Parts: sequence; C-alpha cells; structure tokens
Amino acid sequence: MQYRWSGAVSTYASYAKSFKSGGFNTRYNAATADNLPVPFSDESVTSYEVGVKTNIGRLRLNLAAFQAEYQDIQLIFRQGVVPLLFNAGEARIRGFEAEANWRAPWGLSVDGGLSVLKDKIKSITPIPGATATVTPNDDLPFTPDLQANLGLSYKIELGNDVTLTPRVDGSYTSKITFITGSIPLIEEDGYFVGNASVGLKLANGIEISAGVNNVLDQRYLIQGNASLATLGYAERIFARPRNWFAQLSTSF
Repeated sequence: MQYRWSGAVSTYASYAKSFKSGGFNTRYNAATADNLPVPFSDESVTSYEVGVKTNIGRLRLNLAAFQAEYQDIQLIFRQGVVPLLFNAGEARIRGFEAEANWRAPWGLSVDGGLSVLKDKIKSITPIPGATATVTPNDDLPFTPDLQANLGLSYKIELGNDVTLTPRVDGSYTSKITFITGSIPLIEEDGYFVGNASVGLKLANGIEISAGVNNVLDQRYLIQGNASLATLGYAERIFARPRNWFAQLSTSF
C-alpha cells in the first residue's frame, strides 16, 4: 500500500508471507527405521515494513522500518557427528534502514546508507535423539547489528562532452556470525573496507574506468564453519586482499 503526498514525498506499508522450501536429509549414522530419508518442512517468514521515500530538490532520502517473524526455522541438529536439518525454532528480526543521495550543482555527489538490525531466537524445539547446535542466546547468521556506507564522487567537465569522475567510498560492518551455534574462532568482529576509482566518459559513449578495491588491504572473514566438538575442525574464508581493476565499456 502506497500513498503519495506530493511529487516529492510518498509513504508505504507492506505485508508479505514467504517460505524456504523443505527437503530431505541425506547423511546418517545408520539406516533409518523405515530406510527412508528424514524430511524437513518449509521454513516460513511473515514480514511487515513501513517507510517513506523523498526526492526533494537535489536530495533523495529513503527511510524504512521492518520486522520479520520466522516460524519453523530449519536448524542443524547433530546425531553423533552427522548434521541433520529439522524445523525446530522461531526467531524475529527487527530493523531500520536509511539511504540518501545528494547532488551538488557543481558536480559533487554524496551517497550513504545505514542499516540497524536486532535479531532474537525466540525458541528452540527439542528433537528426540539429536543435539541442538544453537541456543536462544545465539545470534542469527548474517545479521550484523550495524552496517553503514558513505561515498563521494566529483564530476569534472573537461569540455567537448568529456567528463572525468573520481570516487572514493567505504563501508563498515559490525560483528557478524556465519552459522548458528557459532564460536569466536569463525566470527568476524567487524571491519571497514575502502575503495577508490576514477572514470573517464567520452563523447562517443565510451567509458574507461580503473580503481582499487580494499585500498587499506583489510583482512576480514566472509564465511566460516566449524564442528570442534564432534569432528574437530574449523574453517575460515577471507575476503580478497587489495586488488585493482580496469574496465572499458560503451553505450549505443
């Protein structure tokens, strides 16, 4: 549902129900009683969101608040060393997001964003014969409390419809976990990543750009997994170090 107050301001509210498909577990310590795979059902989520979108002069500002209620979450339990999925939990995520862009009349452009999340595992349903890998005190995976980004670019007119645009941007992500029942060894405590680039646009539609990603050469995790209690392993995947790129494109 949307209501436009003027050509520059509109508000909206939305309600949605969605699901993640169920399936069958395929790994076991021994054959099941009926020699059939153990199924798990759909995971469902009910979402609510309200927000405002504005475009006033050279400023665009969007704000949104939302809540998602998860039912029958597919969680990993263990039977011995074997991980099995079961529908065994409820959780909630509440959040706020803001994004803005401002374009100055002299070529400067500033864009930024902010995301605040609060997650809570509301309950865990016991599964007979299996051990849960998560407790209500744990964080949901991939739900950092805070994310923020800021970018600056400046469009320089060189004449004859040729422009040069340098840009710098950066983003911050607070502590993040990658699996339920995580351990500190495979958690990312938070990181900042900066990037820089420059683009040249020619009158004939050709664009040449080059830049450096992860300018500060930050070392941070993008994935992790572990099973120290049963299999005795932990694995971590890090993001790419400082790297550069060059790109040539055209429009017609």
